[in-house]
Amino acid sequence: MYKRTILLSKDVLGKFYLPIYGNRYWKTPNIDELAAKGTIFQRHYTAAPSSSMSYYSMFTGQYPYESKMKSYRVLSQEERFTGETFFDKARKRGYECHVVWEEAWMNDCKRFSECYGEQTVFHPLRGIKQKVGVHAVNLENIEPDPQKAEETLKIIEECIAQICKAEHDIFVWMHLPHVWNGC
Repeated sequence: MYKRTILLSKDVLGKFYLPIYGNRYWKTPNIDELAAKGTIFQRHYTAAPSSSMSYYSMFTGQYPYESKMKSYRVLSQEERFTGETFFDKARKRGYECHVVWEEAWMNDCKRFSECYGEQTVFHPLRGIKQKVGVHAVNLENIEPDPQKAEETLKIIEECIAQICKAEHDIFVWMHLPHVWNGC
């Protein structure tokens, strides 16, 4: 039996978006189900104000102030992390590593963090990015779109199913940037 480990992360996810923390506007049945079966954190923090810096910290074990990453920009070769990352450790334990995220992040955030290693397989998905509530780039509220939710879920499910067909241990980090409908 092969192991399947999936780490889910969500960009632009304030506590105030989720019904498990009292929100009554958005419906998040999948997150609610995960919360009902798991742990709900009442005190949680991020390592940095930008996504790239946050997952750089998450996968290297360094806070941004400990690294050479001081701003949201492409890292030079000399600034990149040279220690052992989470992905390196997973590969040493026999896992094939995958990253699933929205297509635009390949040209943007990946270059700003570069802590994944050469063997990590990337799955840039087109069509899953959506406007999300009140946010710096979207100052107006948006309405839920059930059709977009179904389309997004189908794209993600097909990708994960394809990855999980492999006949070896798999680690998948699925980052959902600005994906809200269908959560």
